Amino acid sequence: AKPLQLERQDIDIRDTILRAGESCRTKAESKGVTVSMHLPSAQIITSVDSFHIERALVNLIDNAVDASQPGATVNISVATDRSTLTITIKDQGSGMDSETLARLFMPFYTTKKEGTGLGMSISKKVFEAHSGTLDIRSEKEVGTEATIRLPYRDGDGRRNKTSL
Repeated sequence: AKPLQLERQDIDIRDTILRAGESCRTKAESKGVTVSMHLPSAQIITSVDSFHIERALVNLIDNAVDASQPGATVNISVATDRSTLTITIKDQGSGMDSETLARLFMPFYTTKKEGTGLGMSISKKVFEAHSGTLDIRSEKEVGTEATIRLPYRDGDGRRNKTSL
């Protein structure tokens, strides 16, 4: 319930995304799930709290792996435009019904046998603390897509001009 204390630094966010994906790779491999990353070759320097962003991404990737069946792929992609950094995590899992989607960000709500039900609400809080958003779209028997949008500015407060 307490506000996040962010320690922002100018970083190449690709490194944070790679670390998050790598920390989920062992679990994915044990389930026969592939984690595929599609990151631009150019640096994406932005001012964020890398620790909190990485933890939130790990939660989302972990959820995508949990929802996936053996042989499936979890795709992680990144895109930028003049003012927004977009990270997309997409699985080919069973999807969620409308009731689950409606309750997804409620603290302590979970459909898992293990866990606290705090991961999604904390992840959303992390992105919102960075003036960003977390949107979830899901379709039964098709899969789920998490879209994170963060303001994209360089360390001097100017809009970063790097684009894909």
